[in-house]
Amino acid sequence: MLNKIIKSFGICLSILFIYNNCAYGITAGSSVGATGTNCVDFSDESTCNTIECVLDRTSGIGGQNCSGYELICYRSEGSGGAVISTNYYVKSCTSCPTGYTLSITPVKSNYATACTVKFKNCVEVGGGTTVECPDACPSETEYTPTTLNREAICEKTATSATCKYRCQDGFYNIAPGRVIPNCARCAANATCTEGILLCNQGTWRKNNNNPSQGTITVTCNLCPKLEGVKGTVRGTTEPNTQTTKVTACYIPKDQSIKDPSGTFNFIENCYYSE
Repeated sequence: MLNKIIKSFGICLSILFIYNNCAYGITAGSSVGATGTNCVDFSDESTCNTIECVLDRTSGIGGQNCSGYELICYRSEGSGGAVISTNYYVKSCTSCPTGYTLSITPVKSNYATACTVKFKNCVEVGGGTTVECPDACPSETEYTPTTLNREAICEKTATSATCKYRCQDGFYNIAPGRVIPNCARCAANATCTEGILLCNQGTWRKNNNNPSQGTITVTCNLCPKLEGVKGTVRGTTEPNTQTTKVTACYIPKDQSIKDPSGTFNFIENCYYSE
């Protein structure tokens, strides 16, 4: 009863709420909350503010740009009520600052996997039309060249606009774990498009890992030549295999070769052996 009285007057007491002294529990019949088979939503006055929960970062921090908010609390349970996830929460806006309005967002949790959570954001009135792309990536429809052999495109939401980067054609990313790529010139015997390196047919690929710098460079090595024959007869590979073993190279069947003894044809693929 005390929580209900507190909520009805909008009074914030930090001793009752474990996350923020202006957070409230979700009341029954709300348009927000967590739903799904084996998903338990316990966002009510009796439990929401007393059970310890962890922020669900699937949706960032939940409600954005709030002037006031409440908590949505939930977890996944198995058959028979067995708990199979941590207790999670997200924020849901209850009020917005001037120039913003409430908008419901549904997000499927990556952590409480049985749960789809609906929470309220505050978005700019007019759909965020005042949000502008950064100068480094002014276009939302095509990539724009930037510095250090990169290019970027603007990814815009109702409240933000950021650059998404990749390497320009002719370069590839040697630091695949980083948000902003480290772009190196394409290797010999390879093709680099949209920041991705593919070794050409007739080569085998070697990934050179440098853990101290967090980089991986690639070399595309030509298949070995067949020695002791007239002319150049070099092995090949299956197309688009990106093999990392030289033993994937072969002389294809029906290939003709000449040596001092005469002319010969391969009757089947002949693979390289080390």
